[in-house]
Amino acid sequence: MKWQQHAHDWPQAEHSQFVVMGAGQWHTQCFGQCGPGAQIILMLHGTGASTHSWRDVAPAVSESLGTGVVCIDLPGHGFTSDRASRSFSLPDVAQAVLNLLELQHWHAPWVIGHSAGAAIATQMSLAQHSAGRHAHRILGLNGAFVPLQGRVQRWFSPMAKVLALNPLIPAIFSMSAQRDSVVRGLLDGTGSVLDDRGQQWYARLMRDPDHAAAALQLMAQWNLDELWQRLPQLRCELHLWVGQRDRTVMPKQADQTAAQVPGAQIRHFEAVGHLMHEERPEFFAQEIVALVRALNRPSPSDEPIQLRDGEVEIGRKTHPSQIGQQ
Repeated sequence: MKWQQHAHDWPQAEHSQFVVMGAGQWHTQCFGQCGPGAQIILMLHGTGASTHSWRDVAPAVSESLGTGVVCIDLPGHGFTSDRASRSFSLPDVAQAVLNLLELQHWHAPWVIGHSAGAAIATQMSLAQHSAGRHAHRILGLNGAFVPLQGRVQRWFSPMAKVLALNPLIPAIFSMSAQRDSVVRGLLDGTGSVLDDRGQQWYARLMRDPDHAAAALQLMAQWNLDELWQRLPQLRCELHLWVGQRDRTVMPKQADQTAAQVPGAQIRHFEAVGHLMHEERPEFFAQEIVALVRALNRPSPSDEPIQLRDGEVEIGRKTHPSQIGQQ
């Protein structure tokens, strides 16, 4: 996407910065103190999205915690060039993000990832651990960790590669996305209900052939098998938040993921789908702030604790929240 065409009204454009690294250029949005050496919370969007996904969450978290928050466009997505990473594979994208953090001298004790962004955050942590460095904590919102299996894997992986290699496919997809009904259909498939403003940003992304091509390339090169096998080696806190209406990443996958990671924490939220942080940004910003602040408190006992909105959390599991119910 060309920044000059969208800068006048892109969400949080006043916080946008561009970082040149090698042959690539990263689009970042920085809230609060994000200078060299700053401790930040890094937010990673999922496949096909951009920094706009965090447009209401990031500034609220930064202001409440008084800390820097950095959102980035993944390689080829939004306004980050596809050359920001050597390839679109999970290890290469994760390493490219780590390289960006090192270049900017950012220290991220927390990485918050949505969908594929959660897998990237986890790959980053495993890479840091292998290098003998301190790994960050991870919050995954509807994290995509479970590899495709059986017939789905045998069909999807080759098909995605064929589509990604055909230069006409992104253009055809972007042309079809000129119809509002196509955009609405794709968003409805996530199980989330976005307002007109939220749909507008995704429409812009879908209608850009370069962005569409990057999303296809990411899917084509995405292989979670190795990450899945290494999950038991994860040596950092992993928090999994699950929207019960998610139709993109089935909620039951969070339990499968937690079974792979010692000490993983799960919370379930009813009446929200895959894009839950865009459906209820104020609520989830508050919950993120509460989670980060809780690190400085004594560990809770196994006794039930009354939380907001009638939610009762017991141990590692959480009964579904009632947010968003009518």
